[in-house]
Amino acid sequence: MSPRNYIRLSPGEEARLKHDENRKQKLARLQQVREQERILASERRKLYQTVAESELGHVLNLLEKDWTASRRQKINQLKNVQDKHKQLLGQAHRTAEQVAADEKAHNESLYSTTLDRIKLDVLRGQEALAEVCSRCPMFNYHNMQAYSSKPLSTPRPS
Repeated sequence: MSPRNYIRLSPGEEARLKHDENRKQKLARLQQVREQERILASERRKLYQTVAESELGHVLNLLEKDWTASRRQKINQLKNVQDKHKQLLGQAHRTAEQVAADEKAHNESLYSTTLDRIKLDVLRGQEALAEVCSRCPMFNYHNMQAYSSKPLSTPRPS
């Protein structure tokens, strides 16, 4: 077929074909733009997800370090408290032993002082009895011996 054998289109058909062609091009461009937007949105989502995961990992590392440091500090504080309690327990035991020894020494001192006072009182009583006997003839030497020969009986503290 030669170019002369073509049938010319009417102006309405030509306009309709141009309109259809323009419409196809618009739809193709719109489809291309939508596809590009989908690709860009997908890339943005991936980038956001990557950044978010990175930030989350960073925050998790910081939290873990803080938690570990806090835990280590609490453990050290508890160990210090435990050591102080052990020292106080040992000190209390030593103090109790010292108090017991001091109390025993005090009791012995008190016993010996009391014994000395009793002996002194007995001696003063004998002297007073001798003086009374010497002043009063009613009392004789045998009565004085009866009073002064009583044995001294005081219980010893344990």
